[in-house]
Amino acid sequence: FIIELCEPIQVKQVDIANFELFSSTPKDFVWLKLGTFHGRDERTVQSFPLDEHLYAKYVKMFSKYIKVEMVSHFGSEHFCPLSLLRVFGTSMVEEYEENTDPHDRTDDQDDHD
Repeated sequence: FIIELCEPIQVKQVDIANFELFSSTPKDFVWLKLGTFHGRDERTVQSFPLDEHLYAKYVKMFSKYIKVEMVSHFGSEHFCPLSLLRVFGTSMVEEYEENTDPHDRTDDQDDHD
């Protein structure tokens, strides 16, 4: 499946969960460009932070879409839904504000007053 995010971000972490009682839970899923991730057989929120050293090329890239492929699941139930999927990261505005010198921002504010 493909997920469209609200805005382009530098992805730092993905959370998934399945709270459905009579269903299988995700085991392995492939996040294209980043590799295969392994879930646990439990019905809680599971976090998958990205190692910046391992994925340096992709962590600095801004993404608007994420493609995920479910490879396997725990259990023998026919359905394996995701009740929750969250993507955390840094937006372009946040990145700009982090990289801007604080003195530059105060000078800009003085010009507008």
